[in-house]
Amino acid sequence: MKKLALISLLLAAFCSNSMAYYEIGNELREGLEAMEKNQSTFESGFAAGFITGVADTGDRVLFCIPQEASAAQMAAIVVKYFKANPEEWNKSAAKLVINALKPVFPCSKTGTDKENNSKKVG
Repeated sequence: MKKLALISLLLAAFCSNSMAYYEIGNELREGLEAMEKNQSTFESGFAAGFITGVADTGDRVLFCIPQEASAAQMAAIVVKYFKANPEEWNKSAAKLVINALKPVFPCSKTGTDKENNSKKVG
């Protein structure tokens, strides 16, 4: 029950207008497109930071990112998810990042996978 409450609180914080620059996926998509073209723009940097922020907040609660995973890898996973799911671009940007990362970095159900549950760096 506590885990469900924490997840609800995290999602509410991410969906709040005051907590995130990107409200919906369509806004984040613009930054992802700039990242994909290797453009060093405000939009690409902000998109990378947004993805990292969602990943850091959800790590060990919604998904478990291995220590070896990089910010670039997470961004590539999100880009791939966006390309495969254009029908979801009108949804919460934070929820879309979570939906992209959760199946790729699931948490161990047995609790014995210490490496998979380690905190992501960089």
